[in-house]
Amino acid sequence: MFFRLATIAAVSVCLGSCAVPSKPVVGPDGGTAYSMTCSGFGRTMESCYEEAGRLCPSGYNIDAMGSSGPARQSSMLISCK
Repeated sequence: MFFRLATIAAVSVCLGSCAVPSKPVVGPDGGTAYSMTCSGFGRTMESCYEEAGRLCPSGYNIDAMGSSGPARQSSMLISCK
């Protein structure tokens, strides 16, 4: 019973924190772009690509990619086509 509750709790935490946060910002061309953090607990670059596809079903351009800080936090800026 304890193992089952622990598993449910772990999955709930991951579902809440594994999602890639995307924030609308003004892009390089003055249009809408999305800034995403692609690293951290449960996040990968693959998660960012999936979020980009969800945000831009008709395709997207990668305007910038980078990593910074001692933990090498990865980020991506995209704009929809």
